[in-house]
Amino acid sequence: MSRLSRYVTAELVPPLLAGTLLFTAILSFGYFFVSSQWLSGVPLGLIARWIGLQVPDTLVKVFPMAIVLMTVVAFGRMSTERELIAVQSGGIGLGRIARPVAVLAGLVTLLSLWLSLWVAPRSNVETRGLYWDALTGAGLSQLVGKTVDLGGNLTLALQGYDPKTRELRG
Repeated sequence: MSRLSRYVTAELVPPLLAGTLLFTAILSFGYFFVSSQWLSGVPLGLIARWIGLQVPDTLVKVFPMAIVLMTVVAFGRMSTERELIAVQSGGIGLGRIARPVAVLAGLVTLLSLWLSLWVAPRSNVETRGLYWDALTGAGLSQLVGKTVDLGGNLTLALQGYDPKTRELRG
């Protein structure tokens, strides 16, 4: 890796991390704010776990915004300081300066792909189960012993529900 690539990468990483943290905090607060009205009397540890389980899905949504912020802030700062003009006057094209952006964006894309295909689906199931079963108490256990009309001559009747394994019985 050349000195120029290391320098540009060093300019890109702080806005990427700051943007990821900022956007994740904003979205996490939004999730909490919308659902907080049903969370009275719930221990903070469970709420923190619930918010933590939403982080993989949130990161998948946040990474594209963080990449855009990273590029705009880093290249905007380098342009303001006339560093881009200095590099280009030295015979180095903008394409070469932008290679670290492409590499970082590619790595973040691979991380986002891994999160969205393998981590987030499992985490989302855990999040919903924790919310309905442990935080609100309004999960499937409320339906035990009741018959629910699903429409179209379909009914649902449960003999039991285990919230730990999320298994329906009977």
